[in-house]
Amino acid sequence: MAAGLSLSTKKYSDFCLAFDQAVREVLSAEDVQGEIQTDGELASDQINLPLAETLRSAGPWGQAFPEPVFSGQFEIEQVRIVGEKHLKLLLRQPGTDQLIDGIAFYFTNEDWPEGINQIEVVYQLDVNEFRGNRSVQMLIRHINPVSGL
Repeated sequence: MAAGLSLSTKKYSDFCLAFDQAVREVLSAEDVQGEIQTDGELASDQINLPLAETLRSAGPWGQAFPEPVFSGQFEIEQVRIVGEKHLKLLLRQPGTDQLIDGIAFYFTNEDWPEGINQIEVVYQLDVNEFRGNRSVQMLIRHINPVSGL
């Protein structure tokens, strides 16, 4: 949830201490572990435009009702930077011929390791609308290179 406030520069340090204390009273050690929970892996035939459209229209999604997030391993067919700071990927699930578009926003060349050909991703299914065409795409929220390949 979002909130805003105005604060005197002189009171900023006091605010930081009070805010930190309030957060410590509410959050547990588990809350700050950085664990990613997903709704699991989708089969290649489930990564399609009809399911992406269904998920888009199933909302509203919110704090107590989050949008489904999926995970899986994919082979990288193509990778490039678009808009100077977004990673555009063409992915394939191992053992299939289906190609899937993916995009990771605010991800640059400096963030991308050399020589990676397989990744594990956490993503949301989305509908990409470009030049009058609609297709399924993955909104990638987390990327982990799979080593040893």
